Amino acid sequence: VERGKTNVILDRDGLWALLARITTRKVSHRRRAQNAEKRGGGRAATEADIGDGDALADFGTVSNIECDLHRIKMIRSVFVKGIEAVAAECALAAYQAGLDETIFPSLDNVLRHTTARGLTDYTMERVAVHGVRRAAEMEEVCATLAELGVPSHMSQAAVRMQRLIGNMHLSDVPVDSSVISRLVLNILSEENK
Repeated sequence: VERGKTNVILDRDGLWALLARITTRKVSHRRRAQNAEKRGGGRAATEADIGDGDALADFGTVSNIECDLHRIKMIRSVFVKGIEAVAAECALAAYQAGLDETIFPSLDNVLRHTTARGLTDYTMERVAVHGVRRAAEMEEVCATLAELGVPSHMSQAAVRMQRLIGNMHLSDVPVDSSVISRLVLNILSEENK
């Protein structure tokens, strides 16, 4: 910022966004440095270094604001980087099959939602109600991608997530990701007890 090398508009909102980005990066760098120190700073750790686990007690604390900003960045990345990876997998398959002119226009209806919340509400309801069937369909997708010679990493992950939530047999749920998420998290919590 001091060197004038930023494209952030420094109005009130722009300043908050910039401060959040700086804080997030500082937390990320701090954690990376602390984790490197825990791993011996490049040297191999011995059993004596690890001890009985008390060495982790002086990891230090990170403020709640720093933790929240870091979590915001990481959780947003699930969505953003996930969509990037899904789009890349789809594009590779579409171009490999020579069907890109058909595939991409057919996806416009999926993207009709104007907000991430709207898209998430819609997709969470679809997974909750139809996850088992969609998991089976995604297994067929993986086979098709294999025939095309295209990696199916994201499609394989979709099989697991669709099946996980689908097997919870949630039906008659509202198109509301917060309600569905709470139901899923409660079931997962009960299963982990």
